[in-house]
Amino acid sequence: MMFGEPGAEIIYPNPGFPIYESTIKFSGATPVPLPLLEENGFGFKAEDVLSRITPKTRLIIVNSPANPTGGIVEKDEIDKLVKGLEQHPNVAIMSDEIYSEMLYDGKVHTSFLKYPQIADRLIMLDGWSKTYAMTGWRMGYSVWPKSLIEHATRLCINVHSCVNAAAQWAGVAALTGPRDEVNKMMVAFDERRRFTVAELNKLPGVSCITPYGAFYAFRTSRGPASSRRRWKWRCWTRRVSPASPAPASVPMAKGICASPTPTRSRISARRSSASAASWRSARRRKAGLQSEEQGGPLMVRPPFRWNSGGGEVARLLTVIAGAGGAWHQEDGETDQKLDEADRVDDGRQCRNELQEG
Repeated sequence: MMFGEPGAEIIYPNPGFPIYESTIKFSGATPVPLPLLEENGFGFKAEDVLSRITPKTRLIIVNSPANPTGGIVEKDEIDKLVKGLEQHPNVAIMSDEIYSEMLYDGKVHTSFLKYPQIADRLIMLDGWSKTYAMTGWRMGYSVWPKSLIEHATRLCINVHSCVNAAAQWAGVAALTGPRDEVNKMMVAFDERRRFTVAELNKLPGVSCITPYGAFYAFRTSRGPASSRRRWKWRCWTRRVSPASPAPASVPMAKGICASPTPTRSRISARRSSASAASWRSARRRKAGLQSEEQGGPLMVRPPFRWNSGGGEVARLLTVIAGAGGAWHQEDGETDQKLDEADRVDDGRQCRNELQEG
């Protein structure tokens, strides 16, 4: 908000936290995406960032470890970026380090605060929601250059005033208290990370590299264009990430479609043949097909909304939940009719929600 205006450019990671792009657009500035590719571990190369800087560039947004890929930027690339920025003294850096303590396999976080040569144009963001699982407390902090503190304070006062006292005391308790629960949480995340990646890579046409940070696994789908389009359609119409514009969840690489898979404990599953059969029968009736009596797949309740289930999304969530069970596969003609019925239903529900909202 402070750096954006018509005519300005702000570089942001893509795929990345969708609010980066939407806020840039809201400010009037032009968003300049920085592709994060699977071949680079979903980190960036310094030269890719520097090559996107123009006389209009005001700000570079960095997020490592990253949402939604779990990728990290290695120290040598940060060294190169900081060195290269010496040629661009008017470009500021905003480093979102909210996942800085959520690392695996011995990886060490490199904070931009360790580079005094950019201290006069660095904004560092962090908070309690990830490391301490205090998402609902809505509390974070930031480090600003002295020249911008007054402007940032004025913005905060007019946007959210201040954090309530109870939340502030809870934040102090988290910082000064024992870390037993944090450590246990990270052990659980690591177990889910390994399991999720291994199971995703068993699926035909799916690739998922091992993330080194945060709590995401970012799967990619490779194959014919028709298969990728169908994958994207199913992901988006099921609204796997309802708050995100569809393109924001897809890395800018030819031949790849991708979307994030949270590995958090909120992914829960329950095996229920009765509810599975009821769900599938309702779906068949909607398509004008005869109901059938068969055992069903694992029913999964993910931490985000979706419409009527089916296809690759439900299959992936079934695998991630890890409860096994056979997936019921319709024949090609029937599956096509079910898909068409789903599209009609999805469109109707979206229109209803827009009218209500």
